Amino acid sequence: MTGKIFPVKTDWQRGEEEGLKLALSNVPLLSNPAVKWYEFKLKALEIEQRYKKQMLLPELNLSTRLLSKNSYQFSGLDRFYFTDNYLLGVQFKMPLLLREGRGALQKTKIKIRDTQLDMQLKVRDLANKENALPMNWLY
Repeated sequence: MTGKIFPVKTDWQRGEEEGLKLALSNVPLLSNPAVKWYEFKLKALEIEQRYKKQMLLPELNLSTRLLSKNSYQFSGLDRFYFTDNYLLGVQFKMPLLLREGRGALQKTKIKIRDTQLDMQLKVRDLANKENALPMNWLY
């Protein structure tokens, strides 16, 4: 006859086992380092997603440059001072084809969803390990 023999548990040992189960159930699974790593990865991917959204926006640049070398001799404001001494510029950029930007944004959304699913799987695995943990390993 092959089998494991365990000693009979007394009342105080049963209480200790229940206390251990209660202590393990009070520890949140979300404080596990592996789950924290997934949370940090999700935060990084959300930042990347905001960056990809910004890449789809048009860009407007206004520039000005002083042409005169003796600008320290200010004699007053008139319309000729601004037209003769400054170079003004306006630059507008907008991507003609948004396929690349939209594709990068969609790829980031897929990465976020994949990381969320991996995190759920990790939490489920940790919960299963906790539930499968035999309580007689102390004895």
